Amino acid sequence: MEQPKIHYPAVLVAALIQFFVGWLWYGMMFQQMWMEATGVTMEMAQGMSGGQVAMTYIGSFIAFFIVYYVMAHFVSYTKATTPKQGAQTGFWSWLGFVATTIFVNQIYTMKPFSLWLIDGGYWLVSMLIGGVLLASWRKKETQQ
Repeated sequence: MEQPKIHYPAVLVAALIQFFVGWLWYGMMFQQMWMEATGVTMEMAQGMSGGQVAMTYIGSFIAFFIVYYVMAHFVSYTKATTPKQGAQTGFWSWLGFVATTIFVNQIYTMKPFSLWLIDGGYWLVSMLIGGVLLASWRKKETQQ
C-alpha cells in the first residue's frame, strides 16, 4: 500500500474550521436545544474555571486535528481530488465512525434523540467541509 502524503496545512485548517462550525452550531444555532437535551445550564458553563476551559479547547483541537489527519489518509486512499469526492469521503467517514458512535453512546446514556440530531448534524457538517477541503487542497506533487 502506498504511503499517503498528508497536506498538514489542510489538516490544520480543517481542525480550525471545526472550531468555527462548533461556535456557530452550539453557540448560536442550537445552544438552547443542546443545553436542554444535555442538562447543562448556563450557570454550569459559566462556572468553569479558566483551566477547565483551556483544557476543553486544547483537548478538542487535538481531537479535531486527529480526525482530519486520519480523514486525510482516507482521502488519499480513495484518491479523492474533487469537492464531491471529498464530501463523499467525509460523509462515509461520518456515517461509519461518528454517527454510529454518538448514537450508541446516547442510547445507553438515555439521552433524547434530539441530542443525536444536534451532535450528529454538527459532525456531519464539519466532516463534509473537512472532506471537501482535504480533497481539494493538496500538495501539488500529490495531485494526479
